Amino acid sequence: MQDLIEAAARNRAILCDRICRAQGIGSRFLPGIWRTTGTAPPLLPDAITLPGMSGPPPQVELRALLAGRPRGLTVMDSAAALDLGSEGYAPLADADWITRNRPSPPPAPLTLVRIAQPADLGLWEGFWRRAEDLPEGHVQFPPDLIQRRDIAFLAHLGRDARPRGGGILLHGAGVVSVSNLFSLGPQPEALFAAVAACAARLWPGRPVVGCESGARLDAARIAGFTPIGPLRLWRHPGSAQ
Repeated sequence: MQDLIEAAARNRAILCDRICRAQGIGSRFLPGIWRTTGTAPPLLPDAITLPGMSGPPPQVELRALLAGRPRGLTVMDSAAALDLGSEGYAPLADADWITRNRPSPPPAPLTLVRIAQPADLGLWEGFWRRAEDLPEGHVQFPPDLIQRRDIAFLAHLGRDARPRGGGILLHGAGVVSVSNLFSLGPQPEALFAAVAACAARLWPGRPVVGCESGARLDAARIAGFTPIGPLRLWRHPGSAQ
């Protein structure tokens, strides 16, 4: 399972890299860590550790990164293996990497469509924000993202042709990740199953992974996902007060 965790962590870094670059924020892949070169967008980490890659301890790069971020930064410790408390960080959240062991998901009870137009992506993001109780204003998913063949924005449409649920798939590092699931009606476990079925159809034979916690982790279990390892988010407040 360690290889799958390593691939899932790199896949998550690729997704964050795609979103950052679409917003004009630079980022870099370094030995053992991915990091932004500017302030990360809302809800994204400033750095993600990449287990299984040789290189200096992540703390070395994190110290250099923090030096240029007086307002602090968020780090995803992909293996929950670092003790960053001595560096001034505090735990922000814990979650689990997950994978779906069933090689061929049964027909999903929900139908999902792939977003293909910029206006539809804007509508999708609006409903995602509503479901997650997030403020309006900042564009998290610029239209350029739907032009990429390795990313799929999926939506379950209601009778009014508006998104009632959905999620994102990213094909990278040999796996397909499920992220940003949201629901304004459908059962979360049905959404997990439907998104997994789409992943199998779009990228056959690739392992399906993700990271979840709490009620969503429970829903993922019902849909056939299994936890394979922990991860932890850390937050440093920075030097600015």
